[in-house]
Amino acid sequence: MAKRGHEATRERAIGERLHEIQNKRLFEALGYATFPAYAAARRDVALSQAKKMFRIVRNYAMVDAIAIGLERAAALIPYAKLLRTDPGRLVGEKRVLGDTTVLETSTLENIAATTALRAELEEKKKARRQ
Repeated sequence: MAKRGHEATRERAIGERLHEIQNKRLFEALGYATFPAYAAARRDVALSQAKKMFRIVRNYAMVDAIAIGLERAAALIPYAKLLRTDPGRLVGEKRVLGDTTVLETSTLENIAATTALRAELEEKKKARRQ
């Protein structure tokens, strides 16, 4: 747990710095026309990983992201959006997802729950149209 917490803290800090570089367009001062060009040249963080870190930085308090791990935190964001709630709130409330809380579910279980919820909401939307 301590190792995961340390890694998550480090990754979140990297995400915050990358987010700042992108939002303040600091990559231009470093000689890059776009943030993807900067990220590609750096090669220490893939653009897809940087984007995942951005989503976590925007949606979670650090303590919540660390509590569930960054991969699970990223996977929970679409689920929370479907529920129209804050992802950190799901963690704080120890929301039940399937048979367990979000603190105990795997990334794959979060993705499956999101897919199921999306389908359920689509069915409800279709039923209302008829």
